[in-house]
Amino acid sequence: MLKEIFIKNFILIDELKLEFNGGFNAFLGETGAGKSIIFKGIDIALGAKTNKDVLKNPEKNALIELTFQNDDEEIVISREISKTGTKPRLNGAMVTLDVINQMREKLVDIHSQHQTYTYLQPKYHIELLDSYIESVDKDFRAALDSYKNDYLEYKEISKKLELLETNEKENKEKIEFLKFQTSEIEQAEIKENEEEELNSELDVLSNLENLKELTYSAYYALNSDDSSIIDALSKIKYNIEKASDYDNSLKETETSFIDA
Repeated sequence: MLKEIFIKNFILIDELKLEFNGGFNAFLGETGAGKSIIFKGIDIALGAKTNKDVLKNPEKNALIELTFQNDDEEIVISREISKTGTKPRLNGAMVTLDVINQMREKLVDIHSQHQTYTYLQPKYHIELLDSYIESVDKDFRAALDSYKNDYLEYKEISKKLELLETNEKENKEKIEFLKFQTSEIEQAEIKENEEEELNSELDVLSNLENLKELTYSAYYALNSDDSSIIDALSKIKYNIEKASDYDNSLKETETSFIDA
């Protein structure tokens, strides 16, 4: 409940203090009497936008202070306005406007001819509907609690079902991939010891430059006039032995050369 309003140096108001009793309170007066200024001040104190134009005396700060009685707790929200900015406070401590706006949602709703605050916010629509139904149906709260429990159970089951469907989809994809791999292997018609043969071919290809150099070296040793036939044959023998280390198919050539 709004217990007290204090306004100072605000638009047409020099200083104003209003105290309210419990129950219904009303402001009465003709158009232009200043009722809207008070409500504008309440709105600004609770986080609405404002500027230095609201200062009655531009050389002084304006102050709007609202005191609420919330159960056994007293809450004071104030906003000081100067030419350079505003200072919102909660129980005397500086806070952000976000904090003030959160307090506003719990304490006050301002209505004018074409404006409301709380009722336009979707997050309150269900709460308002529930409050109305509960006021006319005593069994509503029990039914609502039962529905919430059923809904939570439904969400949990839906989550598990979604997980099972995802796993089933992944398993099907794995099966299809394994079938594809099996088909590829069958179509490849892999022969016995083919892997060893392929590895041997890979070794040969990997050492192709070395084999080429050894072959050229043996050729030059055989056709060179700078060395004796014994030296040439020794050089060729070494090159064949070395080459057979890179290419197993040369082992037979190596043996034949040594035996000769």
